This record gives sequence, structure tokens and C-alpha cells, in this order.
Amino acid sequence: MERAPFVCSMELKTTMSFIQLVTISAKNECRARILDLLAGIRDEAREREPGTRIYDIAISKDDQNLIFVWEEYASEEAIQAHRDGAICRDFLRERAELMTGPMKVQRADRLP
Repeated sequence: MERAPFVCSMELKTTMSFIQLVTISAKNECRARILDLLAGIRDEAREREPGTRIYDIAISKDDQNLIFVWEEYASEEAIQAHRDGAICRDFLRERAELMTGPMKVQRADRLP
């Protein structure tokens, strides 16, 4: 008896919002400065950016200089408003001196 081929198909629908995971490798002597800047960005986002749904900061259990930022935005306009904020611009301007290399940014669509 011949078996029918197995087919796995699922149509995925996304919402308008998206997630961004940022990975930062801090220079050892600059980790505290980066965390301070990110905490300021987080507080600003939570208080004054209605389009920023989540802005959380975490540190790797294996490497204290490896920092993760989990962000969720309602739209492209929301992330642009976030980037246009003075505190975010300050961080982006200063980042090269604080990190061992460029930030790694991964984006994903949020599923309902």
C-alpha cells in the first residue's frame, strides 16, 4: 500500500507589530555605562512612547558583557519615533566607543 506524502502547511498571519532583538557585546570597562544608557532608554520608552510595547534589558548568564534588548513596537512609525528620541540618539552616537563590535539586530513579525 502506497502512502500519501506528508505535507505540513500552515498559513501564518502576522499582526502589525514586530519584535526586535538587539545583541550588544560591551567592552568590559563600559558595561555599566551601556546598562545605564539602556535603562534611561527603557524608562523613556515606557513613559513617553505609546508605540513601544516592550523594552526589556537582559544580560547573558554565560557572559556578563553580552547584553540583550527585547523590543516590541506597534508599527514602523513607532520605532522611528523611538530612534528619534534624544536619549536613543545619544546612545547611538556613543555606542562605537562602548562595544567590541557592531550591534546585532534581529527583527521578527509578531504572530497573533
